[in-house]
Amino acid sequence: MDRTDKAPSRSTAMTLLRSLSRDLLDPYRPELHYMRGPGPRWREKHGMTAVAVAVAVVDAVELRAAA
Repeated sequence: MDRTDKAPSRSTAMTLLRSLSRDLLDPYRPELHYMRGPGPRWREKHGMTAVAVAVAVVDAVELRAAA
């Protein structure tokens, strides 16, 4: 009887284990790198200052807390 008929080879099992551990322990999370809203260039183009943005954020937080 041939050994390959019974079970997968050791190298196949190790490859599967490495692939599984790499997928489970991968520190790369693309959602952390996506843009989270307009940046300073957009604000400059649309006439929003940093103070206006800060006031808008504080207002939004207060509205959410009141709800």
